[in-house]
Amino acid sequence: MLIHLILMTVALDQVSNADPIIDLVSVTEQTDDVGCDDEEWYRFGDKCFKYHNDLVGANFHNAITICLHTYHAQVATIHSDEEAQFINSLLFKVHKSKFSAWIGLMRINNSSFIWMDRSPLNYTNWAPNEPNNWNSKNYCVVISSETDHRGKWYDVSCTSTYVVICEKSVYSKKNPTIFGEINEKVSNLQLNVVRLEENMNVLQRDVSMVVANALQMERNVSILQTNMNQKSSQQSKDSTNHSSRSQYSASFTATEESNMATTTDVDGLTQPITSI
Repeated sequence: MLIHLILMTVALDQVSNADPIIDLVSVTEQTDDVGCDDEEWYRFGDKCFKYHNDLVGANFHNAITICLHTYHAQVATIHSDEEAQFINSLLFKVHKSKFSAWIGLMRINNSSFIWMDRSPLNYTNWAPNEPNNWNSKNYCVVISSETDHRGKWYDVSCTSTYVVICEKSVYSKKNPTIFGEINEKVSNLQLNVVRLEENMNVLQRDVSMVVANALQMERNVSILQTNMNQKSSQQSKDSTNHSSRSQYSASFTATEESNMATTTDVDGLTQPITSI
């Protein structure tokens, strides 16, 4: 039975103006025992790929949900230059996408990435100066639609929105449910990993807030202690000044009383006695 199958034809190296993204044609016979669901799925090797664009875009979590619940599939993985060129052609030649697309690659630390299905990371196609983990928030990866680096990979924030490339294994027409069940289990695992990652990020933010609050409280206590010390010092100075004023007042009073005792009454007026 003849059905559409996607083949790749690479432009000759001698043609200087050749587009680096390969063309897709659908002319070859596919075997009767395995295949993809319909003509909207494109087969490469033992995998089928699906381009999804609902004109709204999806963040990475939603991309996983779309592939899992809509297509019983997972976000695409890429393991060779030929597979990368195939997907790039699907994106930018067949569907003429003007938007970048999610792939199932995630950062696990500053320098390491893993595929969501835990398949080997045996191929990468990073754009220049990528991955850069800008602002320490770029945990997910897309195929770029930028003209200068179209088809190359960028690390991005998982909350950004892009189109989606889903993949699943070719199914056996003799037993079509087996591959679907496997794909669904793998996709469920991917979704759980992403949820765990999101929960870890939330926990990390909560811990950071607790630490920040503790530091602020420590600063407030320090400021309060400083103010109390300054107030205590001022009170001590005020007490010392008050004591000095009291002593001076007592001394002044005694002197006045002594002067009053040495006066005499002349013509009914009290005047001080002067020495002769």
